[in-house]
Amino acid sequence: MRGHSAGEFATVYRFMTEGLGLRGSDLLVYARVFSFCQEDTGAYFESAESCAEFLNMSERQVRRSLGSLLSRDLIAEADCPAQCARGRAFVLRREAVRDAIQLVERGADADKLSARAPGGGQFVRDSGHPGHDGGQNVRPYIDRKDD
Repeated sequence: MRGHSAGEFATVYRFMTEGLGLRGSDLLVYARVFSFCQEDTGAYFESAESCAEFLNMSERQVRRSLGSLLSRDLIAEADCPAQCARGRAFVLRREAVRDAIQLVERGADADKLSARAPGGGQFVRDSGHPGHDGGQNVRPYIDRKDD
């Protein structure tokens, strides 16, 4: 399946739960923000209403989770007037992502999670996860944009 967009899915990666210690609504909202930040814009600019609908939670909970993620310095507010003329935009704090991935990799088996090259990672075949063409990269590509 090619050409899918962040609006269609959100993926929870191991570094989000084990490395960042996220759970519940904060985890789901972070996964949603993360998926948007992997797109060409590099920013999350979805309305709280749309996110709440996608994640089946209240707008209030989405806003609360975004505030929690901001206060934990896992995301930062961005200035993206073209994409979000009527709302707020957020970007990932990529150093927090890198630190979390390194934390998880230090405790993982080498054959489960690999850090052989920057942006590298093992490709798990036949994961059965829809939209991943028969496999899933267990180490997300976070170096799309230069910091």
